[in-house]
Amino acid sequence: MKELNLKLEVPDEYAQEAQRLANAVIAEDLMLKSLEQCAKVELQKRLLKTISSKSKLSEKKAYELSELIKAGVAKRHGL
Repeated sequence: MKELNLKLEVPDEYAQEAQRLANAVIAEDLMLKSLEQCAKVELQKRLLKTISSKSKLSEKKAYELSELIKAGVAKRHGL
C-alpha cells in the first residue's frame, strides 16, 4: 500500500470542515489497519492452536525445542 499526499485548496470558510474530513479519513484508515492486524493475529492463533492440538510433542520437549531455535536465531544474528 502506498501513501498518497493530497493538497486541497478551499475557501477559508470551508477550511475547518475540510481538515475535519481529512482527519476522519486518516482515523478511518488507521482503524481499518488496526482491525486487519487484529484479525491476522487471531487467525494465526487459531492456526497454531489447530496445529498444536494434533501434536504429540510434550510441553517440556516443545519448550526445549523453542530454546534451541531461539539460540540458533541469536547465533545467526550475532546476539
